[in-house]
Amino acid sequence: MDSKLHRYTVFGLSLISEFPLPELICQSTEVEVNDSSAQIEIRRADLVQAWDHAQKWNPYTALYGDQVLFYIPDIGYLGVEKGRYIHVSPFACCCEDQLRLYLLGSCMGALLPQRGILPLHGSAVVVNGKAYAFCGESGAGKSTLAAVFTQRGYRILTDDVIAVSFTEHGHPAVIPSYPQQKLWQASLDQLGMNGKGYSSLYAETDKFAVPVRDSFEHQQVPLAGFFELEHNESLAGTEPNCTKLSGLMGMPLLFAHTYRNFLVPMMGLGQWHFDFTARLAGRLQMAKFQRGSGAFTAHMIADQILQLVKEGEPYHVS
Repeated sequence: MDSKLHRYTVFGLSLISEFPLPELICQSTEVEVNDSSAQIEIRRADLVQAWDHAQKWNPYTALYGDQVLFYIPDIGYLGVEKGRYIHVSPFACCCEDQLRLYLLGSCMGALLPQRGILPLHGSAVVVNGKAYAFCGESGAGKSTLAAVFTQRGYRILTDDVIAVSFTEHGHPAVIPSYPQQKLWQASLDQLGMNGKGYSSLYAETDKFAVPVRDSFEHQQVPLAGFFELEHNESLAGTEPNCTKLSGLMGMPLLFAHTYRNFLVPMMGLGQWHFDFTARLAGRLQMAKFQRGSGAFTAHMIADQILQLVKEGEPYHVS
């Protein structure tokens, strides 16, 4: 084990790690191993006994006291505790590239709620000084839509995990994550981006890590809108359909698109999540965008979103 740790910034928090995390914004590579000043610590630990004695929620997730445990085949065991500690028990065959995906994905999906921060699954960009979140199922086009906005000169706050908190004045805001997007080869082709210079996220896959340092927003930004993206095969060959939503209609969507939402009841945070999303939904401009398959519609959806933003105020639909 190295005698030095790495110090980074992610989701507005300082983080030290025994594992290099090149996706994050690095502050120092000369941190003493006994340094405990950071808000998040990622360290090696033996989690085998903890997993054996833990309360299993499914074959890959368990609860051991206050610690959320993950079993990742071929990677190892991961533990998240008290909104601060991420314990890593890697297998000998562990691929560090894949390990980092879980550290920055599932582990953050557990750690952020432990700190009272809501993680949504999607991307967020900045338009006219306010943040707008794009959420949806895998493959819905969240990252592609965000890339369209960055190509038009807008800044990106996050891709994959959107960290939402309330400021001291009670306003919702998005905390920036780290300057990277995840885009499929098909999206790169449609956007005119050459994928040869990007690293593949997994072995033998055509999804790539795309650095966005030049268009990354480093400061927390007020959250003004939440837009769901959804496939609808009946719309094939037509323009995307936009439906404005009221806060009441939007609440279930906020739960549906909470990152790793099965962790909410597991950690006993159901009431917290309900209160948070109820408070959030009434403050946001919300809409659902449905698109068919075949045609590349990200530019059309971006135009529709910019029109909604221009109209400027939350919608209250009866």
